Amino acid sequence: MHNSFHSDRLPLLQSPKDEVIVDTREMAMEWPCAACATFLGIAHLFLGLGLLSFDVATNETSETAFASTAALAYIICAILSFIAARRLDRCAQLLLFAFAAFSALTSLSIFLEAAVVLNRLCAHGCDQKENFVHTTLICIALTEFVVSAISMIVCYRSLRNAFGLNTVASPYSTLIVGDYTTLERQPRPLRDQRAKSLL
Repeated sequence: MHNSFHSDRLPLLQSPKDEVIVDTREMAMEWPCAACATFLGIAHLFLGLGLLSFDVATNETSETAFASTAALAYIICAILSFIAARRLDRCAQLLLFAFAAFSALTSLSIFLEAAVVLNRLCAHGCDQKENFVHTTLICIALTEFVVSAISMIVCYRSLRNAFGLNTVASPYSTLIVGDYTTLERQPRPLRDQRAKSLL
């Protein structure tokens, strides 16, 4: 009797637990060239901060229109390089490739603008101050162009082994992956009196 009482309290049917199947091919992986990404990120960050500081100090002399935009693009490339050094996913690689291409274009624009101004200045004798400013801009632009080209090559070679993330743990990760559904919040329920007043 005692055994039957306990057996009656047990559920007749037990729902099977959902098995969590994780496909490792779709999980984020560590980038084999993480050291390369860290080095490229440091180079992008150093050049971006250097160009921004140099443009603030010498903008009255250089009058360049691309320095601040290029510096911002360099810093974004640095952030994306540091992200790619931590994990390998396709979205981060594509973002880094896109911003590296944009940085290369802005670097080329700064180079052409500074070269034209430098040639015009030196046609009738070079001004030492303006010559130094535009020569420095040319050096920074060419260096960043090379770093951006290397970043594009590394990203292109790594895209075949890049995978996306199944789940994200933070809004920062969501911004990287592009899955904005995890940021959704349910609206607060209306109180009864307020709901009746709205009807």
